[in-house]
Amino acid sequence: MLKCVLSNGAVFTLLTSNAKDGTNFLVVASITGISAGETIVIDPGQPNSETHVAQKVDTVHGLIVLDAFLTKDHALGAIVLAHN
Repeated sequence: MLKCVLSNGAVFTLLTSNAKDGTNFLVVASITGISAGETIVIDPGQPNSETHVAQKVDTVHGLIVLDAFLTKDHALGAIVLAHN
């Protein structure tokens, strides 16, 4: 389980499976500290970076359900950043 808290209070974790264009959820290493309503940035600082809002956090399956479908592909191990 990987989760890091940055000095500004943001939390980051990693994708544990590929997140493909057209899906609306992320499977991550840890959902600890991530809540519905937070801004989610996938692949921050990369050409395929995109920003969404967490609509739901599924603690049973380690999923973050997004407010909209992804428009780009994101590979296993990509950084997922969550902040208010």
